[in-house]
Parts: sequence; structure tokens; C-alpha cells
Amino acid sequence: MAWNSYTLATGGRDRGVLLRDVRSGDSYSRLEGHREEVCGLKWSCDGHHLATGGNDNKVRGTAWWLGCPLATVVEPLCVLAAARLEC
Repeated sequence: MAWNSYTLATGGRDRGVLLRDVRSGDSYSRLEGHREEVCGLKWSCDGHHLATGGNDNKVRGTAWWLGCPLATVVEPLCVLAAARLEC
């Protein structure tokens, strides 16, 4: 789970990431691309990009407002590294 102003990003066993507007509670976007459970989420410092880490050993960077992937990194330890990102 990761917060960005009024947007809550959640990931789970269904391999997707839901973006919700916490003011209304509505889900307004679903991001897909992982082949296993999504276990880590981190917003960029400017709030424009979302990094997701999955049990498939991939970190995906997404321009969330477009719903399009920016990059996918495949490294066994990349999920641990993404969890340590700080602004």
C-alpha cells in the first residue's frame, strides 16, 4: 500500500495494482503486468510515477496517469532494493 495525496495504490495476490481516490472510495485505475503477487509499492518524490515490486522478481515503473509502463527491471534482488527507495 502506498499513498500519494488523495490516491491510494494497493497491490495483491491478483497480480494487479488498484488506484483509488480516497475522497470517494472509488477505484479509477487498474495497472497490470506482474506475473506473481505485487508485494511492494513506492511513489516517486514528485508523485508522478509509481514503482511496483512483485514476487516475480520484477520492478515496474509506471506513469500512473497514463497507465503505461516506463520500464521493467528483472533482477533477483531488485524488489529489496526498491523497498529501500527514499525521497
